[in-house]
Amino acid sequence: MTAYSHTLSLRLPASLLPIAQAISKALDPDAAGENSWMVDGDTIFTAGPCTEAFYNQAQAMLADPQLLHYAVTQDYAARWPDEVPPTLAECEAFVNGIIQPTGETNALP
Repeated sequence: MTAYSHTLSLRLPASLLPIAQAISKALDPDAAGENSWMVDGDTIFTAGPCTEAFYNQAQAMLADPQLLHYAVTQDYAARWPDEVPPTLAECEAFVNGIIQPTGETNALP
C-alpha cells in the first residue's frame, strides 16, 4: 500500500480555474484532479494527500513552470493525444498565481 504521508494544498485566483483544472487533470488522474478544485469566494482551493515522492515532484514543478509544462504536456501526449495541453504561458500563470495567505501553506508534510 502506498503511504500518503504528505498533503498538497493550493489556492489560486478563481480566474485561473480552467487552467488549474487542465493541469490537475494530468497530475492527479486517478482522483479526477480536474474536479478537485473548490470555489471559495474569489479564489479556488484544492488539497489532498499524496506520497512523499509526488510532494517533492510537485514542489519542483511549482518552482519551475517549464518543468510543470513538460510534465503536463507529456501526460497529455500519452493519454489524451487529441486534447490540447496547457501552454507554457498558462503554466506560468498557474505558478505565479499561487496565493499563500497567512496561516496557510501551499504544501504541508
